[in-house]
Amino acid sequence: VGPFKYWPTNDGFDHTYTFMAADANNFTPVMWAGHEPIEPSRGNPDYHLSTDLADKAIHYLSGHVSIAPERPFFMFWAPGGMHAPHHAPPEYIEKYKGKFDMGWDEARVQIHKRQVEMGVIPADAVLSERTEQIPTWDSLSDDEKRLYARQMEAFAGQLDHLDNEIGRMVAALERLGKLDNTLIILTSDNGSSGEGGLSGSHNEVLIINGQQTELEENLARYDVWGSEATNNHFHAGWAMAGNTPFKYFKQIVHRGGIQDPLIVHWPAGIEAQGELRTQYHHIIDIGPTIMDVLDLEFMEEIDGIKQMPFDGTSFAYSVNDADAPDQRTRQYYEQFGNRAMYLDGW
Repeated sequence: VGPFKYWPTNDGFDHTYTFMAADANNFTPVMWAGHEPIEPSRGNPDYHLSTDLADKAIHYLSGHVSIAPERPFFMFWAPGGMHAPHHAPPEYIEKYKGKFDMGWDEARVQIHKRQVEMGVIPADAVLSERTEQIPTWDSLSDDEKRLYARQMEAFAGQLDHLDNEIGRMVAALERLGKLDNTLIILTSDNGSSGEGGLSGSHNEVLIINGQQTELEENLARYDVWGSEATNNHFHAGWAMAGNTPFKYFKQIVHRGGIQDPLIVHWPAGIEAQGELRTQYHHIIDIGPTIMDVLDLEFMEEIDGIKQMPFDGTSFAYSVNDADAPDQRTRQYYEQFGNRAMYLDGW
């Protein structure tokens, strides 16, 4: 019965279809269609949250274009992946069987090498020192290696599946004739998470309550890892590898916690294709960038309410000029009392 004052439908969006829970179950979530809770997985044994969200996005896009093709649209699409639990259809998990048997130490080396080859990091970039508290892969028992590799197989399966669902939305835009002139911005919300601790867990609620999960307890769920029988999270060693070449993890203000990739796709507005940009920017710069490229003025007042000004800086200047100097030169970070300051490249 409300109030719905701060819900998306009262904050600029005409429609909302979303989950409200943290660590949402990907197989049987409670979803919210507008202001109404629903359970779309009932009677559907093949249900997955990422697929449902992509289906709904395609539904909205198709309806919008068929009824008002000249009217612009804005969509914020926030899936459950790649947050824990790392739930994926079983065939996606099995696809990665054995792919991570090399362990997190070798994975870091391979990822760093690939980043240099792709130009994502400078050729002389040095791999950060490994986190001392995380055991070396070679020091683990065979059971530990088998379990921890499985944890990463589930993560990779979820990522592969999520990527496929994003691809379906892109294909829908192409079918609708809207892909070339749709600005797509894709990013994540933090570095890879070390919350799984030094064992990972079949149930992240244990981690939230400060408990590490015993190896035998996790091993008992090996065959169902990544299914609804688990609320799974991986070992922090994989988060260390995932944050290559940086140090530390989500919830820490080193770059392993705060640095994320950003992909921008807009053929009608961007001359460069498949290029890299290195200018420094922050998540608060995305809103001003959208306003900038659409040539929209900031509204001082909406519905009689005085608006807070944007703190961000548009990064549109960098899109067609790889050598343009940074326009954001400082940024403050704080998380749980951990603080950091970015200043002029440091």
